[in-house]
Amino acid sequence: MLVGLAGCNESTSAKNEKEFEGVITYKILYKDKDYSSVYGDTMKIYYSRGNIAKVYNSQGADAVRKEVFYGESRRYLIQLAASDTVFTYDMADRGNFTLAATKRSSEDAKILGHVCRKIEFDEVYHRGVGVKIYNSFLYSPEVLKVDKRHFKDWNFGHFNVYAGEAGVFYLKFETSYSVGDDTKLITRTYTAVDIQEQKIDSSIFRVDTTITKPMIL
Repeated sequence: MLVGLAGCNESTSAKNEKEFEGVITYKILYKDKDYSSVYGDTMKIYYSRGNIAKVYNSQGADAVRKEVFYGESRRYLIQLAASDTVFTYDMADRGNFTLAATKRSSEDAKILGHVCRKIEFDEVYHRGVGVKIYNSFLYSPEVLKVDKRHFKDWNFGHFNVYAGEAGVFYLKFETSYSVGDDTKLITRTYTAVDIQEQKIDSSIFRVDTTITKPMIL
């Protein structure tokens, strides 16, 4: 069975605010642990009306092929190369994560010519060994505008907090984590290298959900 956009998100942007629709290409860099067999070196985000498809270029056996986030239905699906099963998650669920701290700052750095602001999240994961997660979003208020209403219930990664404040998609995303007493951070960085405004074919958001399994976070 193919799942697409039908019934997932019919919300429209505010009348006087043009919402971005198109494709953002990010280069992926790794520090302290190489996950290129999982994610590759490039991610493309296809965005339309609160719906997101993240497509990776990894060809490895452990590769993530696609992640899809469905607008106001809050449904997340992840498709792995090594499995016929699509894992699903309700993004309204807070899972076992706690947002421990939020930091805000301005950045001198420019990405694609845009001066950035930064929002940082410190999170704690409460299942099993102590895992600490540090996420940062760099964004410009002038580019990649989104309708905040699409994301108001997206507790997954606390993206609702980010989008509710920034009101735009990010130009750079960095995620790091440490485990237990180990202070070494394992980091992935996604930096935008190209933005194309265009109409998105809804087929990019379709995923074969013949076999699904809930993802436990």
